[in-house]
Amino acid sequence: MQSNYQDQAKRVIRSFNKLYRKNVKIVDDRIIDNYYHFFQDCYHLKDWLINDKGINKEDVNLHFNVSILKITQSIATFAKHFMIKNPNMIKNIDLIPINIQNKGIDYQMLCIKYDNQLFEALLVAINSLIAWNVFFEKNGIKERFKIDQGYIN
Repeated sequence: MQSNYQDQAKRVIRSFNKLYRKNVKIVDDRIIDNYYHFFQDCYHLKDWLINDKGINKEDVNLHFNVSILKITQSIATFAKHFMIKNPNMIKNIDLIPINIQNKGIDYQMLCIKYDNQLFEALLVAINSLIAWNVFFEKNGIKERFKIDQGYIN
């Protein structure tokens, strides 16, 4: 089976489209798993790009080291290996549900926590795709993630 980075980009799209976008009473394991899978697929797009003969490996690594994709990498590595040993990655990172009350309604939102900061997981996911789009644009790659009301195609 011959695969290329476009095939991985399609997996990223499928993973992203499984992410839950509405407030839920309880963030269950299925929702958390879908986010972990998205961040793993999104991170591993890097490997597919690096192994493409027409794409400069150094350009991929340079872009990756200065963008939100560092968060993506750290979550993917944590999900796969539990511990992060690479000194260039974010330590003590995890996906956690937080309780929120809005207009008397209780619900949970999935967040990324590191360095005592919380970031909404969906926004990090969207910004990870935007970071890839910036890379594609800078390197003359026609591929783009088209984000339309929270879904991509």
